Amino acid sequence: MDTEEKYIFERCGKGNPFRVPEGYFDGLTDQILTKVAAVEKEFASDAEPQPVTLHVVARKTIFRRWIAAASVAGIAVLTSTIWFSQSRKATQKTAIPVVAVSQSSSNDAYFDQLANYTAMDNDDIYNYCVEQN
Repeated sequence: MDTEEKYIFERCGKGNPFRVPEGYFDGLTDQILTKVAAVEKEFASDAEPQPVTLHVVARKTIFRRWIAAASVAGIAVLTSTIWFSQSRKATQKTAIPVVAVSQSSSNDAYFDQLANYTAMDNDDIYNYCVEQN
């Protein structure tokens, strides 16, 4: 035996903790049979059975549903393709052109010229740099 079982037997003993009232099983079969007879009488009184309706779906209807689902999926793919291609073109147009700076010009003069060209102040440039990293 496991230690857990030994512990339970030591605490509770080996007796059955569940009890049934006296005479419960003596009248149980009679009670069940009377209830079954009552249910049988109830169903026997219904002379006409209720009709059962079957829903038959034509193959044409199933085919139309598949065509509709495929059309919706195709439209979704086409729309997303167009949307993402246009957004890619828009980001390519708004990209800041990088111009090679010669060694003779100072970085500050180039930066000032770039800032004037893009109409950005220091806060905008800082926010852009933070978003990129």
